Amino acid sequence: MVSPCKNALIADILESARTQHGWDQTELARRAGMATATLSRAKQRHNIDSKTLEALARAAGLRLTLEPEAHAPVPLRRTRLAEPGFGLAWSNRNAPDDVLIRQALLRGSYPLILQAVLDAGLDTVRREWAWLLANEGDRIPQQAREDVARQLRNMETGLSRAAA
Repeated sequence: MVSPCKNALIADILESARTQHGWDQTELARRAGMATATLSRAKQRHNIDSKTLEALARAAGLRLTLEPEAHAPVPLRRTRLAEPGFGLAWSNRNAPDDVLIRQALLRGSYPLILQAVLDAGLDTVRREWAWLLANEGDRIPQQAREDVARQLRNMETGLSRAAA
């Protein structure tokens, strides 16, 4: 299983190994029983399985745990973005709403983003945009980042005016 926050976890483990033990990446990999190249590839490819991640954590004196969030996420009502006309879920009509919202944001199409905001709310769409920037930001062109940010600001302004 690949963690959605794998890069942050690898970085946290490496930082802990460095600050707590004075180890570099090579030493951490050695103590985890893996080749340095394996750890390097995991960092570069943004891909690591849970077993390897656990071995790195254990070598650094850490334990990986899953804990419930402090607050339960607000469940999304089913968005219309799964409908065929939007072209986001052509192979999987049961795609989760967060995936559909992220796809709408990545496409950068105003009608798609507006539909996501109308279905899930501006806060939810902004949260998904923040997730994309944190996890996929290096793959989103600067112009696309600016365009989506502008569209979200414009939608916020429009929603505020409509509510007034």
